Amino acid sequence: MGVILAFALLLRQVPVEISHQVQDIENDAKTGVKTFAVIAGKEKSVFAAKFFIIVYLAFIAFTFISCNCLNPAGLPILIIFSLHSIFAPNIFVKK
Repeated sequence: MGVILAFALLLRQVPVEISHQVQDIENDAKTGVKTFAVIAGKEKSVFAAKFFIIVYLAFIAFTFISCNCLNPAGLPILIIFSLHSIFAPNIFVKK
């Protein structure tokens, strides 16, 4: 279960990194830094971040269901991971 959790946290970090790149896209483009957001563009990067959030949520849900962890102890963990994925990313904040 620890390996699955580590992979889930790695998978969760992808939209966080992309959203950070989207926030810095203008500065990175000016300085010539080739990030994913600069190469793909702002709209595609935001789409990719949202896509990875959905993949992460599906992975977490599938993992908990397949491990038979939807019990009184596992359900709060599933809810916390899901809420963190929905509300934590900065990609939904307009600047």
